[in-house]
Amino acid sequence: TTTDALIKYVDFVSEKTSVPFLVDSISREAKLQTLMHIQKSGLINKVIYNSLNFLSTPQELKMLKELGVKSAVVLAFDPKDPSGDRETILSGNSKQPGLLSAAQQAGIINVLVDTAVLQVPSIGVATKAIKSVKEKFGLPTGCAPENAISTWKKLKEGKFGPDARKVCLGASILFTQTVGADFVIAGPIDYAE
Repeated sequence: TTTDALIKYVDFVSEKTSVPFLVDSISREAKLQTLMHIQKSGLINKVIYNSLNFLSTPQELKMLKELGVKSAVVLAFDPKDPSGDRETILSGNSKQPGLLSAAQQAGIINVLVDTAVLQVPSIGVATKAIKSVKEKFGLPTGCAPENAISTWKKLKEGKFGPDARKVCLGASILFTQTVGADFVIAGPIDYAE
């Protein structure tokens, strides 16, 4: 939630691996300040910004372009229309431009489309959208089923047993992969033993 904390995480991860990594925080300011640190460190080409969405601001898009960020997750979700058509959210309509236009404006050339999972039933909606988004746009597409698993109240309360969370997370990830997801965001790194 803070720039200092996020920079520490980025420095730790970049020392441990040479693969690309997502930069994400609930604080937009922390993300953008951390990107400035990453750019000075020469690691900007390893960054996958998470995420461009309907809350992204013109200033944010401008800063991403100025810093040279080339890869981003684009979250195909509109909070004003939670059950909305993911393809229209990406391409836009006569009322507003889509998120792919915002990505282009930000200089993003490597787009990963996240079809947005909010709660357990939306895993089905998101996975159905994976196929249609891939067919329409030809972009790598996936989602984060862990979002639903982590908010499942009875699961969090332990009502289904001590291993239920692991089983549900594993099943949701497997299901997402079987419908053709190019990637699955599986949650915080501390879930991976």
